[in-house]
Amino acid sequence: DPRQEILLVNGSAIKEFAKHPRYGKMTSHEILDGLKAEYTRQGGREVVEGGWEGGPTQVKIMVDLGMFQGSDFTKVKFTDLQREDYGVWTYCWADSPWDGMWAGVEKMMWFAVRHRYWFDIFCLDQFNPHKMETIKQSN
Repeated sequence: DPRQEILLVNGSAIKEFAKHPRYGKMTSHEILDGLKAEYTRQGGREVVEGGWEGGPTQVKIMVDLGMFQGSDFTKVKFTDLQREDYGVWTYCWADSPWDGMWAGVEKMMWFAVRHRYWFDIFCLDQFNPHKMETIKQSN
């Protein structure tokens, strides 16, 4: 429930994602388009601008598409978040392919693959009608 918890993704999983021959070359906008298509294929539908219903969770879609494994994600309750060691990435969704972003992070941070991260494209279920509650709670 995005009103009570967030997902963090393992750095090692992001590294593998960034090296993927197809997904690594994509921007987050392109990834979201693919997720929307799969959500619809699996029975979901857009009900209003930005609102979705009837489909699987985004994590299930990403696992089904081979982007990640379910074990790559950790749920953390907001009440426990201050005790967690994690990073948050801010980047341009339209112009930043994942392979290039990760290469830059590895050059700057030797611990990158051992760390956990929050990325809105992966950790915020874009299809959950309460997704903005995560943003509000994390301020």
